[in-house]
This record gives sequence, structure tokens and C-alpha cells, in this order.
Amino acid sequence: FESGPKRLKTIENCSKRSKRKKRPIFLKAPPRRGGSVATAAAGGGGRGMRRVTDAAELAEAYARCKSEAKMAFGSDEVYAERLIRRARHIEVQVLGDGASVTHLWERDCTLQRRNQKIVEIAPAPFLDPSLRARILDAALTMAGAAAYRALGTFEFLVDRDADRPEHQFAFMEANPRLQVEHTVTEEITGLDLVKLQIRAAEGASLADLGLAG
Repeated sequence: FESGPKRLKTIENCSKRSKRKKRPIFLKAPPRRGGSVATAAAGGGGRGMRRVTDAAELAEAYARCKSEAKMAFGSDEVYAERLIRRARHIEVQVLGDGASVTHLWERDCTLQRRNQKIVEIAPAPFLDPSLRARILDAALTMAGAAAYRALGTFEFLVDRDADRPEHQFAFMEANPRLQVEHTVTEEITGLDLVKLQIRAAEGASLADLGLAG
């Protein structure tokens, strides 16, 4: 899968990246890092984002994105990502105890308005089993590498028009918190995610929670 957007300090950096990728790009305000996890203090909520499909639009989009990011988050830094025109938004619910991680399946939140989620479905319908397995594995790999301890959501975009397996999905962001849509996962698993998060914070292991293996 793809990941690793780079922050762009100038319009020249942005233009070079767009030309190098030879495809439309998406400008976005990055999350600000605090402590050992990335937080949404300087990005999120669908704000500070612009799609660029024509090089002539780049300068204006860059300026507007920086201005909106500055007003909303106090930071005008932006980065560019590959634009996925026909994307599915798939998020994986993850729980870790600092040593081991597990997933509680995925949710599909593709139906949105102005970059705000409207409907969440779990598990994601019509998702190829092999692709689902790869997305779940990617979420666990990242959470494991971070020795993740808490409940969190690892979010991905699935490219419906991908021409190669390695381009089928891209990592978007991780939310190290309980999201409002966690109740959708509770409905399909029968688990109380609020209780699990509190127990994990208190030092309980996945085995203690009955979720090991």
C-alpha cells in the first residue's frame, strides 16, 4: 500500500511533486505531532483540503489551502497526496495493549457530504476478501510497530480504478481515540469498546480482555 506524504514548504515544491507524479494531486493540512502519536490538532474535519486536476489551478489551490489551514488549525503547512478519484473510505478498528494488537474488523464510511461521514457500514460490503485481509494486516502492522496501547482507527482509501495491486489502497491517517462511529463496530462484535479502552488504559492485556490470539 502507499503512504508517506511530504510537507510542502513552497508552491515550487508542490509543483515539482505534481509533475513528478504525473497525476492529479490532493492538497491537505497535516496533523501536528505531539508526544508519541499523531493527533488532529493541525488537521482534520475535512478542512484545509483542495483537489488539483489542472496545473493552472495549483497556485490558487495552494494559497487557499494554506490560508484555510492557518485559520482552522494555527498552522499553514500543507502536503500533497495522490488524488484517488473513485475512492472507498475504509477504516479499521484496532485495539492494542502495548505489546500486542488486534483488530475488530472494518467499517465503510464512503458515503460522505463535504468530507463529513454520513453513513457507516460494518463490515464493509462488497470488499474483496483478499483486499480486506491486506488492509487489516496493514493496520495491524502499523499499530504493532508503534507498540500501540489504546483503541484507535486506522483509515485507508481504496482505489476502485487501481491498475496494479500495490496501488489498490493507501493509508490516510490514524485516529488514536474512540470515534463517535464506534457503536457500529459494537453492533457487529457485541463488545463494549468504551470499557475495552478504559481497561487497556489501566494496563489490561488483550488476554485479560479475552481478545488474544
